[in-house]
Amino acid sequence: MNKFRQCPYCKSKKGFKIYYIIKGFGYEERNFKGVVREAERNGADDNDDAECLNCGKALDIERLEL
Repeated sequence: MNKFRQCPYCKSKKGFKIYYIIKGFGYEERNFKGVVREAERNGADDNDDAECLNCGKALDIERLEL
């Protein structure tokens, strides 16, 4: 499967926008001066939609170079 190097609709090379949802759980341990002593984040980000920055058409996210 070939990756997109430009928009397949308008042929623009301007780029694309990805909309995503961040899910998960995390924590931080800090001292009272605000220095992070330990931090962790578990979870997954769902990439839902992508669109061309020039024409706004929806793009197949599997064919984008992420």
